[in-house]
Amino acid sequence: MGRNSGKLTLYGGLAGGCHIILIPEFPGWTLSGLCEKVKELHDRFGYVMIAINEELRQKELIERKNQLQALIGEPPKDSFGHPLLSKELVSYAEIMANAIESGTGIESRAQILARICRSGPPSAYDVWLGTKMGLRAADLLTSDASGRVVVVKNGKITDISMEEIPVGETRSVSREEYEDWLALAPIRFPDV
Repeated sequence: MGRNSGKLTLYGGLAGGCHIILIPEFPGWTLSGLCEKVKELHDRFGYVMIAINEELRQKELIERKNQLQALIGEPPKDSFGHPLLSKELVSYAEIMANAIESGTGIESRAQILARICRSGPPSAYDVWLGTKMGLRAADLLTSDASGRVVVVKNGKITDISMEEIPVGETRSVSREEYEDWLALAPIRFPDV
């Protein structure tokens, strides 16, 4: 999906019952407009849940993050030259939570789902899957099979050639897909 695509955020936000879903494909909103919507929703429901993508392209947030990065320094980068989001001291979620709390007076907290999921204990299935995939990888190493990746395909653990992995193709959310999904949601923000 890529960090610049909002597919996972859109689907996760809808599945989680979020009131507002903000993805990079549609950056046409402002912090002041967002704060107004948060106040309205908070008055109506008593709480507001917002799903945001890890890499929003909203100008005000980028400016705030750049100011903070200048003060604290850049996080380390991965092999593709992207900043390691897990090493960032300030995320867009935390910037948004502070901006919303400042703009509305409503207590706001950032919860970064990837960090929560990674720190939870593994289930029995996770252990089984990790063990089986590790054994398959060990078999590949002992058989001198290089350039292969262990995957789950059609419900079975197997391996594929690295050339079979689609690289560099980000699947973004189209306007039509966004509107179709938002038609199911109780709240439409931002209007597209």
